Formats: sequence, C-alpha cells, structure tokens
Amino acid sequence: MSRDGMVPANVCKIHKRYHTPYIVTVAGAVFVSIIAGLAPIGLIAEMANIGTLSAFTVASLGVLVLRVTKPDVHRTFRCPAVWIIAPLAILACGYLMAHLPYETWIRFVVWCAIGCLVYFGYSYQHSTLGRTQRAEEYAKHEE
Repeated sequence: MSRDGMVPANVCKIHKRYHTPYIVTVAGAVFVSIIAGLAPIGLIAEMANIGTLSAFTVASLGVLVLRVTKPDVHRTFRCPAVWIIAPLAILACGYLMAHLPYETWIRFVVWCAIGCLVYFGYSYQHSTLGRTQRAEEYAKHEE
C-alpha cells in the first residue's frame, strides 16, 4: 500500500535488519495495546468477531465475483465445490454476525466509515495506480 502511495511512505519504512515495516507495526501495536488496556474484553471480542466475519464474507463474495468476471485467471489456491462452499460461508458468517449485539454493529459501521473517509480523503488522491487509471480515462475522453 505504501508503494502505491495509499499510505505515507515514511510510515512504512523498512527495517534494515528485519526487512519489515517497523514504524507502522510499532504504531499499530501501541494503538491496539491502548485499546486493549482500556476497553472491556467482551467489547474487544465482539469487535474482533465482527471484523473477522465481515472479512470472511467479503473474501467469499470476492471469490464468486472473480469466478464470474475473470474465469481464466490462474488460481494458486483451489476451492472444491466453490459454488457451494462460498455461499455457505457467506450464510454462516452472516448468521453469526446477525447475532452480535446492536452496539457492535454501530461500532463496526462507524469504524468502516472512518476507514472510508481515510481512503477517500487520502489514499484515493495519492494512489499512483489510481492516478494512472484516471489519466488513462481522461486521455480516452479527450480523443
């Protein structure tokens, strides 16, 4: 993401010895540690649950969409009976998410809204891939 400009490059500096993005890792660990130290464990568990379940739901949906929109792409990982497994995964995750407390949903929606604001406020404007695609679209319209 930092190579594409979606996050500031200086935040994702690579450690010379370990070859990992150490600044963002430490900042994330501090942020999560503060939340873990201040919030009740039940709240943290609910947020982890809804986040993980939503990620599985989106991934399962993405698998199905890619099977339709890009059927010829080489797939490193195989899923047997994808047209059964993926919908069942979506239903199972949806069922579990539906039984989480209302307050968890509010927090989840707020957290997603903050993520969208960050994306559209910073990442969309700074993405080199997005900038290239916008330039190509502009060039097509100019012709």
